[in-house]
Amino acid sequence: IAFAPNDLLKFNNTLFLLYHVADSGFNYLSPLGCAIGSVALPLIPKFKDLTTLQAAGTGAIMAGGAGMGLGCLAMVNIATKKEPKLPWDEGGRQNRVDGLSHNYRVRAMDLGVWLGIAAAGVTVAYKGGPTQVGLSSGTLGKLQTVGLGAATGSVLANVFIAATK
Repeated sequence: IAFAPNDLLKFNNTLFLLYHVADSGFNYLSPLGCAIGSVALPLIPKFKDLTTLQAAGTGAIMAGGAGMGLGCLAMVNIATKKEPKLPWDEGGRQNRVDGLSHNYRVRAMDLGVWLGIAAAGVTVAYKGGPTQVGLSSGTLGKLQTVGLGAATGSVLANVFIAATK
């Protein structure tokens, strides 16, 4: 894969790694949140009025956000260990960046999720806004669009990875 969005952050190893751990958590948990949210969120009184599509998008963004937080906590945990398996100095961070920069699965997932988000955004914009495709109005509808796009992009990226490996 010649280009992935994480290439834009190679100028700073720490920022690149932070993006990667937050992105990975979001990418892997948004489809799970989409699936669980579509069923579980309407059972919560505060979300009882959500349609299945709205609940799926909301669940995806909630789980993706939680995944980002968990990824960042994992990075802090690794960085603050007294004796990490790999050093956390500039050389150690550079080794991690070099490994991730050439990892086919990481690059395919990064690109796939961003393409999914872009496709969802273009579709919703073309249709006239989130409410025109059955999502909530305002910011929540835009976040649902991102969640559904990310979940779709993640699943399709995993299919692509499986088909090409």
